[in-house]
Amino acid sequence: MTGTRKRPQTRRLPRAEWLGLATALLALGLFAGLAILFVQQARDLRYERARGDALAHQVEGLGGTPVAGPTGARGEPGAAVVGARGPSGPPGPSGAAGTPGKDGSPGPAGSPGPSGAPGADSTVPGPTGPAGASGAPGQNGQDGSNGSDGKDGAPPSSWTYTDQDGNNYRCVPVDDFDPDNPRYTCTQTSTASPDPTPTQSPSPQPSPNSSSSGLLPLGLLDRRRT
Repeated sequence: MTGTRKRPQTRRLPRAEWLGLATALLALGLFAGLAILFVQQARDLRYERARGDALAHQVEGLGGTPVAGPTGARGEPGAAVVGARGPSGPPGPSGAAGTPGKDGSPGPAGSPGPSGAPGADSTVPGPTGPAGASGAPGQNGQDGSNGSDGKDGAPPSSWTYTDQDGNNYRCVPVDDFDPDNPRYTCTQTSTASPDPTPTQSPSPQPSPNSSSSGLLPLGLLDRRRT
């Protein structure tokens, strides 16, 4: 019985994981190098200080004064002292103009000022103003007192009239004329031209030689006083 032989499979890490792992190893190596360098410099510094102290003791043993003495203990911090104020320095250059500020709120109203002197009268008339509204009707006035009676008029000195046929007459006062009872004598002055149309029945007319007084006849068509 034969069977198929399976090949062993190996799992590969993704490329991103390889890159992260390499970066971590590089950072770890850099940190280790810095730590070793710091420890070495600290050791060299202690060696140089010990060498300087030994050299200073050697110079003192020979009766000289070393330029740099041995390293002493750290002293106490001194008291903080504020010195005197120095002179003012020269004025600096002018700064840039600032932005305009916001408008302030309106202040309270001031008290009224004194009245000014009256101005000179203008010689130019102003424009005519608009017409005003009509006023309310006034109250009815009181009735006036009755006038006195007039004088009696005088009778006419003469008068003329024309009858319905067109005949003209002239009337004059009689000889014994009484103004309170006036009478007139009427005389025909002209005769009307004949009319082919028949005339209506004539009204009563005064005779040329008769006298009349009082009211005029009702048949008169025209009356003219002089």
